[in-house]
Amino acid sequence: MSVDPFFNDRSTIAVFERAFYAGREAAEEVEAILAWHARPDRVLDVGCNAGLHALEWGRRGVEVVGIDSAPVAIALARQRAGGAPKVCFEVADLADPDFTRLGTFDLVTVLGGVFNCIPRSTLVPAFRAIRSVLRPEGELVFDVLRWRETPRTVFLRRDGQGALRIVWEFTVDPVEGRGHVVGQFLETGAIQDSERNFYTAPEITTLLELAGLERSGVAADLAFTVPAPEAEPSFFFRARPR
Repeated sequence: MSVDPFFNDRSTIAVFERAFYAGREAAEEVEAILAWHARPDRVLDVGCNAGLHALEWGRRGVEVVGIDSAPVAIALARQRAGGAPKVCFEVADLADPDFTRLGTFDLVTVLGGVFNCIPRSTLVPAFRAIRSVLRPEGELVFDVLRWRETPRTVFLRRDGQGALRIVWEFTVDPVEGRGHVVGQFLETGAIQDSERNFYTAPEITTLLELAGLERSGVAADLAFTVPAPEAEPSFFFRARPR
């Protein structure tokens, strides 16, 4: 998996975290998962970046492994962990041929649009890699940007206090389901410009089945309380081994 330079630089990681996680957002997202999933013994956080969610799991006494392809982010995550006994961070991704060395998990999280960043042809192998480390009763939770029928969409991202933080512009080829996502971070003027794939819910369901996984839920929020048709801009999925 290629490394997005935006998430492999401490200065832009800080810009991202101030826009998305300046308060209790990481803790609230972990709590949203715990609203429908029993407290797990082991969590695999794929695309953990600088470790905010993994550290929240660790604070709850959960053993957690965070992986990311960005070495700068992993170095920062390790620094933040400060040697916590149940928290481990590794530079790795789902294409790692020795992925099963990480052990098995009863929860795998892949949040932040990680799956939108990889080529469409590698999504089933990525799901299979996760399937290989899920325990029989384990569960996968992830988000993906949903397929857009309009070529251009603008989203405004506000923080928990209502302040406008980011202006997102999605430019999509509705035939191929691929396009650009450009985010302007208003506090600093930083720009994130990257290519992304977009998916329909039925397409993701089929790809999960090809990988030996069964969709157990789809919604517009991480707590799985908002119906999927209201998803903007992402779907959230849950899946279990078949």
